[in-house]
Amino acid sequence: MTKIPPHRTLMLLHRLVDRALTPLLAPMSLEHATEGYVTVARSDLDSLVGVHGDPQAVLAGFGSRSPASGVMISEPSLSSAVLSRIWRSDRNEGAPLTQVEGEILRQFLARIVEAWSGSWAHEGVKMLPTFSMAGSLSMMLPQLAECRWHIARTVVREQGSDQPLGVLLFCYPDVLMPQLGNEARSTMWRSRIERGLGEAERQRLGERLAGPLRHVAITAPVRVRQHMTLGMLNSLERGDVVALDADPAGDITFSVLGREVTGRLAAIEDRLALALTGPGEDVAQPDPGITGGGYADPYAGGEMPPEPEDWGVLAS
Repeated sequence: MTKIPPHRTLMLLHRLVDRALTPLLAPMSLEHATEGYVTVARSDLDSLVGVHGDPQAVLAGFGSRSPASGVMISEPSLSSAVLSRIWRSDRNEGAPLTQVEGEILRQFLARIVEAWSGSWAHEGVKMLPTFSMAGSLSMMLPQLAECRWHIARTVVREQGSDQPLGVLLFCYPDVLMPQLGNEARSTMWRSRIERGLGEAERQRLGERLAGPLRHVAITAPVRVRQHMTLGMLNSLERGDVVALDADPAGDITFSVLGREVTGRLAAIEDRLALALTGPGEDVAQPDPGITGGGYADPYAGGEMPPEPEDWGVLAS
């Protein structure tokens, strides 16, 4: 199977992170977007300590079986801007942190990691970042792998301004990319299913379901809505009969594998059955994918991600 280039992997995963960061940054009148994906040497990460003072960072683990940890770095100018809003005080950019300021900032960065992890978990990603430790970048450097690093560069601005306040760097060692590529591939295909299939895809799927997959058996949980009081529910015992709210001779709304359908109760010999009559009520549509601060998701307009056979020709 063709591998997804690292920058493509980060783009697929970080459009999810962008949406998750909005609740943290918007209340502080900040907007953001992941605007760049770069690959650097380990020495380039080390040099950030000299060029930008000693920025605050968070070491992120990816499970006990992960070959290495990642790191998130907050540019000092961004750290100062965030602290001035949380602490409600003016401070010089890059000024040394007091003990209280350091604790406030570390807690805020921990919340970013929590949102980062939650955004992936919501899409079914298994390899999730977890907060390991926070502090200055110089403290983290001995924990970082000696290899190439791939970085998603998230720019933060004042709302309505074109001038950046600073950047958040989400840094992944090269040894993590094969596993993250598999995770990104799974989110891409789930996204395709949510957005709907084209006619050619529907035809191919129909041929498969009518062919080799025809006799594959699955278990499909079927649920029907029923209004009951807590008293009624608490008093139920074996053998009790619960009458349906709807007329069993008419259409009833069921949930089958999470999809709303309408149907009628029927019988096949001595077994109760469900005769489908059509789709059910409209259900909530998935988030169209607008990134934080109003920056457009590249797939929000309906454009599909490239097919797997096209991944190999994308520039990394």
